[in-house]
Amino acid sequence: MLYKSSLLVASFVLLSIATASASEIPTVQESAKDWAMSAAIPLSNVLPMALNDGTRIAQSSGSNQPAEPKKWAVGVHDQAGTTGFFGVDGGYKFSPNLHARLGLNTGGFNLNYASEGIDYAAKFQPTNLHLLGDYFPFGGGLRLTGGLVAQSNKFTAKAKSGAGNQINLNGTNYDAAQVGTVESEGKFTNGIAPYLGIGIGTPINSGFGFNLDAGVMFAGSPTVKLSANNISSLIPTAQQNQIRSDLAAQERQTNGAIKSFNLYPVISIGFSYAF
Repeated sequence: MLYKSSLLVASFVLLSIATASASEIPTVQESAKDWAMSAAIPLSNVLPMALNDGTRIAQSSGSNQPAEPKKWAVGVHDQAGTTGFFGVDGGYKFSPNLHARLGLNTGGFNLNYASEGIDYAAKFQPTNLHLLGDYFPFGGGLRLTGGLVAQSNKFTAKAKSGAGNQINLNGTNYDAAQVGTVESEGKFTNGIAPYLGIGIGTPINSGFGFNLDAGVMFAGSPTVKLSANNISSLIPTAQQNQIRSDLAAQERQTNGAIKSFNLYPVISIGFSYAF
């Protein structure tokens, strides 16, 4: 009886020990979880080191990095001014305060004027290729402009007969039928002319803009050439020669009167669109 009791107690003890040992042995899932956690810890330490060593992960297209300011621009403008009625410009922004632009202005107009007693119906044909720098001292729309202009501005004109259908040449009145057509052609001396001026607006900004310019082009003294076509052959030769002599004297007189006008005024106002 004692033997059976001792055997029962011993079996109970062995069973308890086996149960306790089994509870301390990890399952397959627990072992895998522990391994994954141990592997993740060194990976989290290695990744920052890789990034610091120059390995970079590409940024997404939705990055909030500010876009670089646009520096190049090309535009067209329509204006009313002494350099033409149409133009095109291309420019570069070195900084918000300093811009450079290369452009062309053209587009002529008709006008009537009087010079040394002769009335003319004239046509002005401007062509100006410019390389200009714009400086914005206050960072706004007001600018100082300077540069060079390759200009071939010229005008042509025909003399209009006055009262009694007469044309005055060098102080002498001639019948228009005797003189024929008196034509005038003028141009400026300096093919390359420095320019200085002020303006409002930014010609090479994107989109629509308003521009106003006022300045002077150092174009040199203008020169005028007069010619008389179709002098009547019905008048005496001496009178024909007198007309030619008075025409030459009128040309010298006109050039002498305008030689001091070596500053070409530049005034323009208009709208532009750049892209």
